[in-house]
Amino acid sequence: MSQAPGWKARAAQWFREGFVPVPAYRWEWFFMRLFFAVVVVREFLKDHPYQDTDQKGPNGIAQFFDLTWLHAGWDFETRLGNGWFFHAFLAIAVVCMLCYVAGKGLPVVLPIVALLHTLIRTYANSQGGIGHSHQIVTLGLLAQVGVAWWVWGWQRWHKKPYPFRPGIDIRGYYIYYTQAVVAATYVVAGLSKLFNSMGLWVWNAPYLSYDLVKSQRQEYYELLNPAYAGNPFYAFWVVEHPMLSRMMAGGAFFLELFALLALKNRPWALAIGLGMIVLHRSIYAVMHLEFANNEALLAIFLVNVPYWLWWTWQKVVARRKELPLPN
Repeated sequence: MSQAPGWKARAAQWFREGFVPVPAYRWEWFFMRLFFAVVVVREFLKDHPYQDTDQKGPNGIAQFFDLTWLHAGWDFETRLGNGWFFHAFLAIAVVCMLCYVAGKGLPVVLPIVALLHTLIRTYANSQGGIGHSHQIVTLGLLAQVGVAWWVWGWQRWHKKPYPFRPGIDIRGYYIYYTQAVVAATYVVAGLSKLFNSMGLWVWNAPYLSYDLVKSQRQEYYELLNPAYAGNPFYAFWVVEHPMLSRMMAGGAFFLELFALLALKNRPWALAIGLGMIVLHRSIYAVMHLEFANNEALLAIFLVNVPYWLWWTWQKVVARRKELPLPN
């Protein structure tokens, strides 16, 4: 009898299979475009992102270009009168995203929306404080711009269809590289923790109690809600149970560090995506920090609920009718 391969052989085979795009259904990519378009348009509907009229701390492209002209025509108080930038940017974004959902003109509409989003969020990040709750949307747009332009440029240059991998078309590439940038944001966060702490981030986890207290105080002074008065009990728990806090922080840390495993296949993307959403929910519960855009893109491109609902339904139907299960 042949002996089953050992774990080393299975691991070697797992890595030899590589990380490549998987086939995507038309309806699957349509739902992703639809949900992503909602996220993008919502970005253009958000409240006033500017606190001042100048660039106190130029960030990104604002270091090279003056973006204060954006404020001159942006009236967020009434969204009327001279606020023509708001209306113009919103109208352009809506039209472009409608084309995007319809699958038309992606090499044109995607860079337009990416540029507009980059402008307003870069200016918002140049007011003296930098936030990182919007850049994942820009990165998602830029990833898809890269795919659209690369395939379009290659086909124009070579005068023939792009040589996709067998069984794959451009839908799989759009999804794969969007997943890549979403996962990469967490890898960068993990590496930042690793380098800035000189490798001691997990060991120093009990010191997170200071951040927990700070977040609670900030929430109280911002809302003046008595529910946030005093110190949170979990801040003391972290100090009193240092090894458990290190284990919990270590799980989150390694989840971030190895987030690119989501590119392996659909089950890995589902597991990483759900893990990240649980992590964000946990952070919101104890620190009141919400990253709605991150959770939305994780749900859309990694968790991919429509596909797994379809897969579950197919599995049930296949069992009842004794048909082959879907791959």
